[in-house]
Amino acid sequence: MYLEKLKNLQQNDKICLLGLGQENRQFLDWLVNVFKFEKSNILLADQRDLADFVNMGFDPENIFAGDNYLSVLENPQLEYVFKSPGIWSKIQELEDFRSLKGDDRVLSNLVFFIEKFKDQIIGITGTKGKSTTCGIVNHLINKDTQYTSYYCGNTTNISPYTFWDILDADISDDVFFVIELSSFQLEDLGYSKTSPKISGITNYYIDHLDQHKTKKEYWASKDNIFIHQDNTGTIVFLKDFQERLGENTINNQNIITKENVENIIEQYKIPELRGYHNYQNLSIALELIKIIGINAKPEFVKKEMKSFSNLPHRQQLVKTISTEILLKDTQKKLNINFIDDGAATEPEAVRAGVLSYSELGDYLWLIVDGLDKGGDLSNLIEAILDVQKKNQLHKVNYCGEVGEHLLNCIYQKMGIDIKASNEDFKQSMTANFESLAKIRTGFTKWLEELVNNFDSINDNQSSQAILNKDEYNLNVLFSPCGTSFKDFTNYIQRSNWWIESIQNIKKRRAR
Repeated sequence: MYLEKLKNLQQNDKICLLGLGQENRQFLDWLVNVFKFEKSNILLADQRDLADFVNMGFDPENIFAGDNYLSVLENPQLEYVFKSPGIWSKIQELEDFRSLKGDDRVLSNLVFFIEKFKDQIIGITGTKGKSTTCGIVNHLINKDTQYTSYYCGNTTNISPYTFWDILDADISDDVFFVIELSSFQLEDLGYSKTSPKISGITNYYIDHLDQHKTKKEYWASKDNIFIHQDNTGTIVFLKDFQERLGENTINNQNIITKENVENIIEQYKIPELRGYHNYQNLSIALELIKIIGINAKPEFVKKEMKSFSNLPHRQQLVKTISTEILLKDTQKKLNINFIDDGAATEPEAVRAGVLSYSELGDYLWLIVDGLDKGGDLSNLIEAILDVQKKNQLHKVNYCGEVGEHLLNCIYQKMGIDIKASNEDFKQSMTANFESLAKIRTGFTKWLEELVNNFDSINDNQSSQAILNKDEYNLNVLFSPCGTSFKDFTNYIQRSNWWIESIQNIKKRRAR
């Protein structure tokens, strides 16, 4: 038990918190106030300036800040490193430290919590959909009168240690922790050979190749959520991704097939869920809550999902501007819906949004932006071209590095020279390779002018099914497909900027 190892450290031994983001700061609070670990034995290391940490009550000699923060690993008294997920686990300095001290000396700070409360943890990971799945699981558990659940980890910015306030206390058997786990957290957790008892994997796509060396390394990090389970553990996953689990030994597995998902769609028909991918998430969530004893009958789920709120920056409607527009000599009502999908920073998430809104038979205006993360764009390209073939694609703004890469790949797929003129194809392909952040100050005005000068969708190519409607929608989907770094602190800041920009658009003038 790593908790015992921490208790048995010698008087002069040190531990290090490497990276002082919100997760490690909450862990630090637990170390000092619950575990009663002496501050003098804790080293703090972060790339930010020393001035950011002077008020934390630590001896300046125990703080390693700035560009040389990794020099903390050279301290001869250092025994354990608890690393922020944002620092790649396999940088050379950490590999050197492992070679000197042992593979399990650089760990996730979650190790103590998962060891102690393993039987009451539902761990969920996946390239996309893990936050939504966690949210559904947590919501439905709390709606059952027998149980209580707390959602923490990864994007929540809530450490499970905030719920552990007495070191040797147990937690009631009817309390569960739904922990969202990223590939980075799981990679670190793997060194301690620790997995939650109940685990779910939403999918294995390609992401974070700006930090993981290869897709195999990325997928292997996800596997740590189940490969260290004992024979009482269970893993839930979609059959589509079974081959990605490789040759890992699995004791108990609940495999969800395409037929299972289609049955859920037919039985449940929940208006709050849009898109096939969300019914996959629901299918996984239902299996997970069944494991702990909740009978997820359709009537219970449909009733309780009415009060389920999707997580921020995941296909959330920000604003609708309605107007009358002349279409084929007929007055029609047009709703321009601005949608914040800012958490969609990789291709499969963007694809899910594109498919969700095209399924409704509406028009789509897609905006991508940011730095390329190295994900596989092929499925997203197919989705964009499919929407275009249906004459539902109004426009795509290809912004930033990822936008340029995506457009180049589309041209290559179509066999079109990007420098050549092809107006029929280009009319819905608007390139703007500057990131949106470069035009921050003028963005609202730019978008406002586009909207207010909007006369019609290309009605000559519009499908008759759409034209027969008295009212139709243009969904402006901000689904970045790339990281926000360099221009914004994180995707949340970028999403909030988008929301603020949209909210400042003046109402479209009447025509």
